[in-house]
Order: sequence, then structure tokens, then C-alpha cells
Amino acid sequence: MAPDWLAERVDLEWFDRYGHRVEEARLPRSKDKQRAWTAQVGADGVRLMTAVFASDAPREVRTLGSVEVLRQIWVKNYQVSEGEVHWREEKDLPPGRLQPCSPYDRDARRGAKAGSGWAGYLIHLTETCEPDVPNLITHVATTDASVNDSKMTQTIQADLAARDMLPAVHPADGNYIDGSNIPAAERTGVELLGPVQRNTTVQAKGRFATAAFTVDWGRRQVTCPNGATTDQWYPRTNSKGAEVVRVRFRHSECRPCPDLRTCVGSATGQRREIMLRHHDEHQAIQQNRAAQQTREWRGRYQ
Repeated sequence: MAPDWLAERVDLEWFDRYGHRVEEARLPRSKDKQRAWTAQVGADGVRLMTAVFASDAPREVRTLGSVEVLRQIWVKNYQVSEGEVHWREEKDLPPGRLQPCSPYDRDARRGAKAGSGWAGYLIHLTETCEPDVPNLITHVATTDASVNDSKMTQTIQADLAARDMLPAVHPADGNYIDGSNIPAAERTGVELLGPVQRNTTVQAKGRFATAAFTVDWGRRQVTCPNGATTDQWYPRTNSKGAEVVRVRFRHSECRPCPDLRTCVGSATGQRREIMLRHHDEHQAIQQNRAAQQTREWRGRYQ
């Protein structure tokens, strides 16, 4: 767009450094050389953008799509501190859904599953699984790799319903099942079947896991494994918009308890609080049904 203007503002080394497409296979092998290379690239990019947005730069270079891509990627991957350009630490990076990972595809994002990561997209496939008939793919959805599977469950079911292909029982991978998707499916007459995600908190490993508390939904009371009962019942909406109930035990009930530290899981906590979802009472049934269905499928297809 402005070759003469550009030639006056770049070093000859740039043509060797950036004359070919940057591939991971061509990056330096050692960590120290990689850090030096990324620092050099960052400084070169900032220098170029400073020139592009200077008052004496040709106006047309600022409107180039490639310049906007460069600006977005540099803002989200580099920061300038005390006059020096630094690669952003992981804690300073934006959420994955906002972070471009390739100048060749601005919509691609990074994702991770089971310890493996990639840049690009996710494909969600739905197929029939009836015995003695061919299995047919009934729905395909594509998202960028940063979208969590559970965010797609209701979208997939809505698309199937629009084409009159919604099943009565919808078996799904555990990633598609959470506390909001189960009741949402029930409201449309569908049983969402699959393993409910486990509670990974420290308390879940002992005998004071949330599942060990007895919940009387009718009376709005909760009893702990040691027999203390509370009626401090507070309906709430969590950060995902799902209806939940926060239950608190009184200080007078928890302080004398010999298992306080084990139950609360904190060196300073003085009472136990638990969070309930309105469909927590269905989780045990859901788990048992999923296990039974899995055994039936293994016997059918192995």
C-alpha cells in the first residue's frame, strides 16, 4: 500500500525475519532463544504500529485489515512496561473467547480437552442410537474451540425441536450436562441422560460432602451428617443464571462441633454453607440411570 514509506521505517533484517510464514517447526528450540525471539517480534510489531498511527503516516495504511489484526493480537499478547515490550504472563491474558490465536483466521480460538490443546474449532455431532437400525447423524453444530460443550446443549435441542427430531431420551457426554441443562430439557419433555459432573471441592472427598446432607425441600430444611438442622434457606440466582439455594448453618450449631474444620474446610470459617440446585435431588437417579444405560450399550455394541 505504501512501499516507499515502509522501506524508510524498517530494518533490512525484517525481510529475513518475516519474509516467510512463521511456523512452529521453524521456531528456535531452546526456551531462552524462544523468549528472545518473541521479545524481538513484539518490539518490531510495536515499532511498526507506532509508525502506522503517527500523524505523518499515510491515512490508507491505518484502514488495512491486516493492520487491525496486528493491533488486536499485539494488544492481547504484549504489554509495554517502562518503555520495554514484554510477552504477557498467563494471568494477564484475556479470556480465551476474546483472544485471537492466528492472523490467518480471526475467528479461531484455543481450546483444551483431556490435557490436549489446539487452535481452531469444535464440532458437535448428534446421531441416532437405536438398536437394529442404522445410526444417522441428525445434527451438526460448529463453534470456536473456546466454547464449553454445556453451552451448546440447549441450542442443539432447540434446533432438533425445530425440525421435529427431538428425542424423548437424549444421551450425552458428561460435558453437555449441568444443573441448568437438566431442568431445561425436562421442560421440553426430554430426559437429558448422562453422567453428572462430579463435585471437585475439598469437602466432597470426605463424609461432609454436599450429597451427605439431608435436604427436606418441602420444609426448606437441611440436616448435616452429625444431626444439626437449619432452616436458613435463601433462594438465589448464580452467575450462570440458574436458580440455586444457599443454605447456612448457625454459628451456635457449628462452633461446638468436633468436625468443624473438616466440614468447613477453612482455617477461619466458623459455620458451614452449602449451595443447592433445584434438581440436586434428581442427580442420584440420573447417575444410576446413566450407569445402567452404559451397561446396556456396552452389551449391545461390544
